[in-house]
Amino acid sequence: MSVTLDKNAVQLAVIDGMIRESHETGFAQVTTHALNIMRIRYADLLAALEESQQQINEWQEEAKQWRDEFVSKNDELGEAQQTIARQREVLEFYANKEHWELPSFGRGHSKVTSDRGSKARELLEEGSDKA
Repeated sequence: MSVTLDKNAVQLAVIDGMIRESHETGFAQVTTHALNIMRIRYADLLAALEESQQQINEWQEEAKQWRDEFVSKNDELGEAQQTIARQREVLEFYANKEHWELPSFGRGHSKVTSDRGSKARELLEEGSDKA
């Protein structure tokens, strides 16, 4: 942007020089008037350009904030999906009928009995650590 503004400043200086020269050399007032209109319009365009650049900068900053918020929400979503997957895994363990059955010959304990709820407690502890 600074290079563009420098070029614009040079252009304004050129127009100013043309106006001075037209006064000094006695060009018709119409030429001087045309140059003055050109200078005013050029200055207006330059002001609009600067305003547009400022607005672009603001939009870029806003876009960065939206991106950062998106990344944060996406990370939260990933963590939530991992928690849900872990919860599903534990629920499937307790829902599996085979895990409730006693081993052959009726001796020993079922997988659920042997677990004594440790999988569920671990899951609940994981959830309380995040809260």
